[in-house]
Amino acid sequence: MHFNPEAVKAIQARRTQVEKQVAMFGGSSADQRLLASLDEQLARASEPPVANGFTRLYRGEGVSNVKLPDWAKTNAGQWFTTKRNKAVEFQDARSGRLLYVDMPSTSMSQYLAPDGNSPDEYLLPQVVQKNLGVRQVPGNTASID
Repeated sequence: MHFNPEAVKAIQARRTQVEKQVAMFGGSSADQRLLASLDEQLARASEPPVANGFTRLYRGEGVSNVKLPDWAKTNAGQWFTTKRNKAVEFQDARSGRLLYVDMPSTSMSQYLAPDGNSPDEYLLPQVVQKNLGVRQVPGNTASID
């Protein structure tokens, strides 16, 4: 893990400053977006850097009691997104874990999720995930037994 202590310290200081302003003057939706952005920056500062020519894809997973339609069952375990916050929301809703994989940017178009899905979503077959080496995000220790 390539932890960047200077970046973390600067982000934490900025977050503390914004929290103080919110406590003194009340928080707006813009303040909430700023705090969410700072949280995202803080989380990314603890991840290894993405190599040139690669794009990081995230996957939130966990246990859910939601009954999935057949098309979703067929692709279970293959959904990834370029949007970390989207994967975190999925992970949080299922008390699971957050995974990532760095994909060669030139290979991404062949794994785009089918029409009707968001353009940041990808379906990575298990063999591709294995070959690329899916990893758990540092500091994210939840299991999905």
